[in-house]
Amino acid sequence: MTAAQTAAPRRGGCRMTRALDGGARGPRAKDGAKGDAMDNAMDAMGAMGAMDEGERGSATVVGVAAVLALLAVFGIALQLGAAVITRHRAEAAADLAALAAASKAVSGTPAACAAAHRVADHMAARITSCELHGWEASVRVEATPAGALARFGTARATARAGPAVAGSATDRDARRAVGRQR
Repeated sequence: MTAAQTAAPRRGGCRMTRALDGGARGPRAKDGAKGDAMDNAMDAMGAMGAMDEGERGSATVVGVAAVLALLAVFGIALQLGAAVITRHRAEAAADLAALAAASKAVSGTPAACAAAHRVADHMAARITSCELHGWEASVRVEATPAGALARFGTARATARAGPAVAGSATDRDARRAVGRQR
């Protein structure tokens, strides 16, 4: 394209401009035949929106693909959330079962582990190991996630509970904390 061609203004402009000022469809309006600028504008808009036959419906396909991608991301997020909740449930069940076992340590290992089993059952978890060493209870728990995540495995947690040993670092820290509060 030469400089003269680029400098010369195009005659008629776009279809919409020609329609509004009586360009492409103007003879009908100029001849005194009925017609107004709005009809001409609507005709021009129809002509502007015309696509090749191969492109018809392509926006629908793209829209459906975007919705499916969004649903897939949402489904993955839900499953990930369910896995995190299962892990938290296993940890809570282990903590509470260990506390229940430690509270029954005076009655012996069978009573302590029975208390731990009751707590774990109420929290939809399963105890895999329950041991009592002196006054300290150690419990291992498994929780299975619901739904499709069950096939990927279980969440496991371990917890210990028992009295603080006099003179231990934990006991000294607890005494300092109580002393500061007074």
